[in-house]
Amino acid sequence: MHSLRLLFALLLFWFFPSLAQAQPTSRPTSQKQTTSQPTAAPSSSPTQVTSAIIPPSKEENFGYQEGFFLKAPKGIFSLFFRGVLQTRLTWLRDPRPSQQNDTLGVFIRRARLNFHGTAFTKALRYRIQVSFDRGLSGLKDLYLDYTFVEPWLRVRVGQFKRPFSRQFLTSGRRLELVGRSILHDFFWIDRDIGAMLHGRGRYFDWSIGVFNGTTSDTRFLCEVEIANPQSSGKVTDCEITHRPDFLKPALVARVNLHTAGFRGYREGDIEGGGLRFAAGAGTYIEWDADRDGQAGIQAEIDYSLKAHGFASTGSFKLATRQQSSFLEQKLHSLGVMFQASYIFQKTYQLAARYAFTSTPNTSNTLPQHEFSMAFGILLYGHHLKWQNEFSVLLLDEQGQQSTYYRLRSQIQLAI
Repeated sequence: MHSLRLLFALLLFWFFPSLAQAQPTSRPTSQKQTTSQPTAAPSSSPTQVTSAIIPPSKEENFGYQEGFFLKAPKGIFSLFFRGVLQTRLTWLRDPRPSQQNDTLGVFIRRARLNFHGTAFTKALRYRIQVSFDRGLSGLKDLYLDYTFVEPWLRVRVGQFKRPFSRQFLTSGRRLELVGRSILHDFFWIDRDIGAMLHGRGRYFDWSIGVFNGTTSDTRFLCEVEIANPQSSGKVTDCEITHRPDFLKPALVARVNLHTAGFRGYREGDIEGGGLRFAAGAGTYIEWDADRDGQAGIQAEIDYSLKAHGFASTGSFKLATRQQSSFLEQKLHSLGVMFQASYIFQKTYQLAARYAFTSTPNTSNTLPQHEFSMAFGILLYGHHLKWQNEFSVLLLDEQGQQSTYYRLRSQIQLAI
């Protein structure tokens, strides 16, 4: 029996060494002191542990609050650090005879680091976001934002998202389904270099800016040597760049009306609560300043609604193309998107989406449809979640409609 007690004591010491470390370091009290009398807890102790979930106080210069942060005295200089990692598995059934029927792959959809804060004055804000998506490094955001009248009037200069589409302005880490809809891919509005005026009030926010007109995607620029037009070329030098190769000025504007405290740029009703609603409209105008005859206009109206775990977003888009002059526009394409989700037990999420695109005035093209359903487990809201999505895609393939089946599973960690 004595041996069993000794063995049990050794096991406790081995698996729970913190029990030994938790003993008081002060001198033991006198043996004459009775243990039945309660003793008052000390008001402060150097070994006291503060819970990590308690939000930092205003006096703290470092900590975690929706991201790690550092602040200089008086808060004039500050740095917030955030990051997101999305690992995605995708299975796709391709019906085209020339393609392999089934493809399966795992890749890093998003791997991004985000730095933002204030410098020299609380009115001057900055943001830098770099990405390593799919193993390729790139610059997503780099801008300065100065506040003239808080919160009504600010100016932003640099590279950032064009303020056009609600779903695009919603961060990729805060989506209900695994990815954005085919409507976003069809009406491609990406980040760009430009200058923008923007502001917000209690029930609205607005933005208007002028942009370069070309996207900020990473591009490969290569030099090719060709001996004669009839022979193949030889690549001699390549570089990876974000530098725009030409200027196509575009005007982008957006206005968003909403209930107090709710802007509608986060999908899914994770926070819960009563009815909240937002409705917005955006426009993208390229007025053919480069004289290439390829100007046009895009417009969108959208909404976001949340109430007691239920959430819904939707949008309608159309695009026109210039004919003989910019003032002569013709309808080129249109599309709609509707999606909804419900979170139960604050952890499990069901979501569904339908999207449609069409180019009615273009010959040899057919409408495209997306039907998607998703199930997600939100362990810590959008910070740690596992999403699964199944989609049926009816896509146009040179005037013929092909049916794709797609299954995507994604794990996200965001700090």
